[in-house]
Amino acid sequence: MGDLRSHCYELKLADDEVRALDFVGNRYAWAPPLLECCHENVVRFTECEMWEWADAVNDEGGTFPLASPKFAVKLHEFMNSLI
Repeated sequence: MGDLRSHCYELKLADDEVRALDFVGNRYAWAPPLLECCHENVVRFTECEMWEWADAVNDEGGTFPLASPKFAVKLHEFMNSLI
């Protein structure tokens, strides 16, 4: 019957962005949650997961080290979509 959790936040990733997540790996807290919740190049977070991810990003200074400038902007926009 599939996952019944409500996914409020969705981020579509290009292939090169998924490869960037793989490259970053566990070096920074921003990447692993995205990788764990990425299926077919789409990240889906519940509201709780989104808050946890945003807190982890903010704990590390609110930046996305090793992400391209374009990808970092996309990630900031995703994080700023948090209600």
